[in-house]
Amino acid sequence: MKNGSQTHQPKVLIIGLDGATFELIKPWVTAGQLPTFKRLLQEGTQADLESTIPPITPPAWTSLMTGMNPGKHGVFNFTEYRPTDHSIRYANASNRRVPTVWKLLNTLGWSVGVINVPMTYPPEEVRGFCISGLDTPDKDSDFVYPRWLRQEIEHAVGEIYLDPRHLGYMRADDKRDKILEALVRIENRRTQIAAYLLKKYPVDVMMLVYTATDTVQHFFWNYLDPRHPAYDPLGAEKYGDAILNIYRAIDADIATLLDAVPSECAVIVVSDHGGGPVSGRMIHLNQYLHELGLLAYKHGSVGAPKRFLHRCISGLDGYLRGVLSPRHKSTLARLFPTLRAKWESYATALTMIDWEATQAYGLEFLAFPSEIWINVKGRTPQGLVKPGADYEQVVEFLTEQLLALQDTATGQRLIHRVYHKDEVYRGPYVDHAPDLMFSWWDDGGLESRKSTPGAKHPSLRTSAADGAELAASWSGTHRLHGILVMTGAPFRTGAALSQAHITDIAPTLLYLLGAPIPTEMDGRVLLEGFDPAYQASHPVHYQQGSLPAQVSERSAAIYTMAEAEKIQARLKDLGYID
Repeated sequence: MKNGSQTHQPKVLIIGLDGATFELIKPWVTAGQLPTFKRLLQEGTQADLESTIPPITPPAWTSLMTGMNPGKHGVFNFTEYRPTDHSIRYANASNRRVPTVWKLLNTLGWSVGVINVPMTYPPEEVRGFCISGLDTPDKDSDFVYPRWLRQEIEHAVGEIYLDPRHLGYMRADDKRDKILEALVRIENRRTQIAAYLLKKYPVDVMMLVYTATDTVQHFFWNYLDPRHPAYDPLGAEKYGDAILNIYRAIDADIATLLDAVPSECAVIVVSDHGGGPVSGRMIHLNQYLHELGLLAYKHGSVGAPKRFLHRCISGLDGYLRGVLSPRHKSTLARLFPTLRAKWESYATALTMIDWEATQAYGLEFLAFPSEIWINVKGRTPQGLVKPGADYEQVVEFLTEQLLALQDTATGQRLIHRVYHKDEVYRGPYVDHAPDLMFSWWDDGGLESRKSTPGAKHPSLRTSAADGAELAASWSGTHRLHGILVMTGAPFRTGAALSQAHITDIAPTLLYLLGAPIPTEMDGRVLLEGFDPAYQASHPVHYQQGSLPAQVSERSAAIYTMAEAEKIQARLKDLGYID
């Protein structure tokens, strides 16, 4: 990587806004609150960008980086679950089985810069630079490539901040204030680093992701919306503009980035999914499956030890994380390499399940209740459901039951869509996906809570039944559609596309640079967003077998026990783990 020169200028700038939604942006643009967004929307082409199923960070950003659906790239969630032994591991870039568009661009002669894009740890060895995002364990990790660049950045600009911690402990205004201040400070620093690198080491394609939009929506939506089930009118006097203020800060950061690139540089602004308020409705998925007769818990002398072990591990897990040093955790990971995965399976209460009498189950490890696995014979150690007609019968029954779920207070339908994995995924890794997913992200959808055998509460609950629990959790969640804005000479002005998918970004980027589109990509070039004259002079070219080989170093990149603990703590802080 060489110092920049006046002859080498960035050609494409991609700005990611995690969880950003037009539902907030457009009214605030109209109100004059977001001048940079106003300019981008007026000068460019826009679209509601459909995310992956489910619309969550790991598969969505990975689909953007590859142009492929999760069935091809292999990243389905924050974790990787193995039905063969019911183990769970946290996912990172090593779970991706195909090359990124960054690697493809390198093979075609283009340089790239990647900053804070989720699911990029360990950092990719690109021609340019890569600073990993959300899946970076902590500041002591080796998350910058090339390695020497980190010292230069910290000397010239300052510390490279990771996302804030302890978000789930915002029980007082002083803590909320500190978090909001930290979010602005972190994004300002990322902007400063990007501007510095654009000037000193200009690359052909640069991508930076801001994550504060998603974080603030998760924890402050109940102060914004009076219709929210946990709306806090007193808190709204102080924090009613908390989300707006973050968007305003990032609006200013984007203006700084635009000043750092030449006027002819194409700009793409994109989010991995949208955002919206939670409904206040909660489901204990395994308890619900138990009520349907599809899941059985262990009883009597067989189940009692497991229940006792589960309670012990649940308490001991938190205690050990607090008292063991990173050195001790690394030693345990080295002596017992499979311990972390097994430990997590106990913590999710999977060991409480009577597998010989269970047809379907959920992991209940994350805050999203979308995953249902069928206990298929030959896939799990004690599989019960035979492939074929028996499998289809369970799937059909579950689908009917889920679609029939209603809010007992309003009579409204809770789930609008149930997806089978073959319906939404294609590729060699479809078997790694859960069998069924349901649309918890729709308005009026569901949050997830862990199940406990013998629980006295119903499997479906609302905020009216437990308002304190709702107030202590997320107040905002994800929506299927995020944002897309494309500006620059090749794009139409003031246009709106009727359809766009997150897998379309990679092929559209390649087309913008005049590169051929690999036929392996699922996305398409968003031609309707380009000026007709540009389209006429730039035909789309496709090429089969043009993807560079993906060098797998999965064994070296899987988190150690100490690193997994740090990732778990971060996901808990962000609310992704219940």
